[in-house]
Amino acid sequence: MSKGQGTPTKQRVEFGVAGLIVAMMVAGVVGYTLADATGYPFGRFGGFWWATAVFVTFLLGLLYYAIFILPIPGNEGWAEGLRLLWRNYLSPPKRPAPEPRLTRRGWKTAF
Repeated sequence: MSKGQGTPTKQRVEFGVAGLIVAMMVAGVVGYTLADATGYPFGRFGGFWWATAVFVTFLLGLLYYAIFILPIPGNEGWAEGLRLLWRNYLSPPKRPAPEPRLTRRGWKTAF
C-alpha cells in the first residue's frame, strides 16, 4: 500500500483541562502521603506544593511551546502564541465525523 492509503489512523483522545486537574490531584495525593527524613508527614502542605509544582511546570512548558507556534509571521512576542494555545486547550477544536467506509457492495461498477 502506498502512503496515505489503508486504514485511517485513530484519533487521539484529548483530556484538556480535566487532564491537568487530574495530574494536580494525583501529585497532591503523593505530596500528602510523603514524609520528611525524620518521619514527619508533609500532609496538606506537601499536597499543596506538589500540586502547585505540577501547575507551574505546565505553565512554563506552555510558555516555552508558545514561542514556536506564533500564528503571525514576524510577530515580536510570544503572547499571541500563548493566547492561541490557551484558547485551544480550554476548548479543543471540533473534529469532523468519520466518513462511512464503503463496502464491496457500495462501490460503483461499470455494469
